[in-house]
Amino acid sequence: MDIQYEKIVEKGNFILVCGMTGSGKTTLLKKLKEYFKDNAMMVMQNPDNQIIMDSVYGELAVNLSGKGLKDDFIKRRIAETASFFSLSHMFDKRTDSLSGGEKQILNLASVIACDKDVLLLDEPASMLDPVMAGRLLDRVKKINKEFFKTVIITEHRTDELFYYADKIILLDKCEIVYAGKPDETAVYMAENGYGYLLPTVARIFADKRPVPLSLAEGHKYIKQRNTIHKEQDSVNNKNEIAAELKNVSFGYTKENGFVIEDFSMKLYKGKCHFIVGENGSGKTTVAKLLSGYIKPYSGKIKTYGNSIGILSQDVTDHFTNDEYDGRNPYDLSGGEKQLLALSLVLKNNPDIIILDEPTKGVDNREKANLINTINELKKQQKTILVISHDISFMADAADYVCMISDRQPVYSGNVREFCLENVFYTTPVCRMWKGISEDVVTEKEAEEWNR
Repeated sequence: MDIQYEKIVEKGNFILVCGMTGSGKTTLLKKLKEYFKDNAMMVMQNPDNQIIMDSVYGELAVNLSGKGLKDDFIKRRIAETASFFSLSHMFDKRTDSLSGGEKQILNLASVIACDKDVLLLDEPASMLDPVMAGRLLDRVKKINKEFFKTVIITEHRTDELFYYADKIILLDKCEIVYAGKPDETAVYMAENGYGYLLPTVARIFADKRPVPLSLAEGHKYIKQRNTIHKEQDSVNNKNEIAAELKNVSFGYTKENGFVIEDFSMKLYKGKCHFIVGENGSGKTTVAKLLSGYIKPYSGKIKTYGNSIGILSQDVTDHFTNDEYDGRNPYDLSGGEKQLLALSLVLKNNPDIIILDEPTKGVDNREKANLINTINELKKQQKTILVISHDISFMADAADYVCMISDRQPVYSGNVREFCLENVFYTTPVCRMWKGISEDVVTEKEAEEWNR
């Protein structure tokens, strides 16, 4: 990757790097880190690869220690950074007890505490729930605009970033194929086979000029058009139960209490179920209980003799060989690792497949392939349980959704109803059509509407 960095990076800019899975986005950020040297800090894709201290406070302090700074200055810097990221109440918490999303927020806070001029972010919101992701990205924008930091970020979920960026860099096969303003880049991408990398609204209205880039612009255009009507599919609850949790309670330590309490959920054979909820709400804990990795304090878990395969959040857990198809798995991009790990899970042909954040680091084209895989598995009467913060992915793939809050399900049922009734846990398409039509929930329906 031979790049003239001074020509693509301007001081104080907010730069979004786009590209398909494995196009070299992470490699570019690493090269930029070398270029900027000590004047840049980087947040990596996998938070476990960056956290080195046992406590939250220790992790916030680690990058400030050994720099010749006075103790009172370090304490003050940690205090203001923790306040900015709402971490003050977690100082004594062990880092290995944090959820994946909480770890990512901690990583970002630890980096921001160093007060460098350049911030390099490798998919910082990929493991965050929709509300927390929005907050995190709003903070990053504030750091850029109000503290004049240069921000260079890679992200597959571009709905909140594409229109905001000063510049878009498009990568393909480790080469920059285009760099320009968002509106110009959107046209280039739409006309040159990169439309699948655009934000939702731009993918739907890629034939319009100018291409709408924000949900507000899309909503304005939709209001000028007539709506369509589509019969909603009903969810049939008369299905064979593949597994169930009944009045299950569990906690990792007595001091911290229950993570889930009196929790009940049914999984139906041949159906795809999603669990959503804020970071740390217990979604991954449910998956571990169902798979038998941990045992409940009380309640019953039944799998009715069905075998279970699980794709864990840390996909490197699945790599037992040095090579797969002639490639070292640790040389792959985050998205490529995700897809390889999934193929290893499916190789064992389990009856119930649990996928914990399967779209992390995966572009929209690969996400569509994953949805096709899920649909094929359903035809084989496989049962799928997905833990995800990707609501658009859920709307396309799921039959049922369960939302967890305060240790228990607060919703369990129809995906379409869930998206239409929610404000935050809904699709970008739903947000654009809100108040106009209840018949458009998924991107496919939006594309049909636009024909």
